[in-house]
Amino acid sequence: MAVFSGSGQFSGELRGSYSVGEASVLEIGDGCTSHSLRIDIADSRVIIGRNCRLNCVEIYARGSEIRIGDGTGFTWNAQLLSHEASRISIGGDCLIASNVIVSTSDMHSIVEADSGARINPPQPIDIGDHVWLGQNVFVLKGVTIGSGSIVGAASMVTRDVPAKSLAAGSPVKVMRSNVTWRHDLIPCRPSN
Repeated sequence: MAVFSGSGQFSGELRGSYSVGEASVLEIGDGCTSHSLRIDIADSRVIIGRNCRLNCVEIYARGSEIRIGDGTGFTWNAQLLSHEASRISIGGDCLIASNVIVSTSDMHSIVEADSGARINPPQPIDIGDHVWLGQNVFVLKGVTIGSGSIVGAASMVTRDVPAKSLAAGSPVKVMRSNVTWRHDLIPCRPSN
């Protein structure tokens, strides 16, 4: 496990840049690789497990905690955004496709017109182990995606997805239950 502080560049198998503010922790497990990892954290804690493929990932956190489990892979252009105090947890052995955005905040205030009170606080996001997020998926604040699930391409996750479910759409809805996925392509059974 490597621990980073200050600002600098990653080199070798882990390429990119980082800015780690005071009172922040950045730990990256052994065996991780990236093409263009960008991390910008302040008053936050980011823990990345072993053997993760972080290809082109941006992590931005303020007063937050972000955890990525062992063996999780990002194919390209993913963003993990926690603009205000909250939490993102991604389990182990997940597959995150291109252009996925995970965000704990709306990034702007929505206020009640009469009182001026803010009505859209940040909320944590929990993604279980062995979850596959398809290309162009948006995972919005306050949701849990259960272990073994698949979220189809171009879906917007605004509600929880139970474990071992196939979910798709905008907003996402469960299309099938009691399923999971594999990294390899296995032959399909012939249809009658």
